Amino acid sequence: MTNARPRRWPLWWLILAVAILAILAILATLITLVVVIGPVFGHLVNFKDPAAPQPPQIPQSPQPPAVGPVNWLLGNTPFGSLVTLGVLSYMLILVLGGLGALTWFCIATRDSWASTRADEPRDPLITGRATPSMYATVKYFWVVGLLLVLQMIAGMVTAHYGVEGTALYGMPIAQWLPYLLTRTWHVQLGIFWIATAWLATGLCLAPMLTGHEPRYQRLGVNVLFGALLLVVGGSLTGQALVIHRQLSPDANFWVGHQGFEYLDLGRLWQLLLFGGLLFWIVLMLRCLVPGIR
Repeated sequence: MTNARPRRWPLWWLILAVAILAILAILATLITLVVVIGPVFGHLVNFKDPAAPQPPQIPQSPQPPAVGPVNWLLGNTPFGSLVTLGVLSYMLILVLGGLGALTWFCIATRDSWASTRADEPRDPLITGRATPSMYATVKYFWVVGLLLVLQMIAGMVTAHYGVEGTALYGMPIAQWLPYLLTRTWHVQLGIFWIATAWLATGLCLAPMLTGHEPRYQRLGVNVLFGALLLVVGGSLTGQALVIHRQLSPDANFWVGHQGFEYLDLGRLWQLLLFGGLLFWIVLMLRCLVPGIR
């Protein structure tokens, strides 16, 4: 008597499930835009500078209280409970959709993971052992998280300047963190944390995939990490100094702010960044080439 094979779910089930989740996500996003973001956007559009000259006021007849459905275009703002309900419903859809997708995946792939034999080749990402250079990449990922948080803070401050101009909830911080500086840092930090995650992931996976760790690989990983900190910290500091007019034009070219759209760091930091990427390629090839052979 042979064992019955587990049922394999057809592909169209997955397509249907993804389509339903996409429709629900779109509907939830539209509801959130109308209910939550709409009133905020309306306040931003109707923002008036109290110091600006005011046009003459035209007497108007009193308007009756707004009735009917919530529509921020008509000035009907939602109640707090309605906003809370909209956010909770959006979160509930995501949670239920994720649980449904996970359940379907476990059922659809059960015959592959439930019948794995011991003599079959195993995934090196699961069975591989961590090497010293892989442990050395842990600090990269801590830096990724720190840079991501700093980018979010710089973005929030930059966006808030559109409301208060030169202040953050009444605190006049623009004299230390002007708009040009926070916007520059916001863009630069995004590039830096993505690049750091890319470098760390490659350095962490290469020895595991090939099963080979070259000599002094850990030292190279640590040297690259030091160069990364130098480029990130030096470029952000140079941009702050030049925006506060503390650098000469020549110094600005090398360590300051070149005024490009994205990569605003000075020429010295650009050269060091390029050299670091070349060094990263060398570290990767030292692990990958023996494994390919």
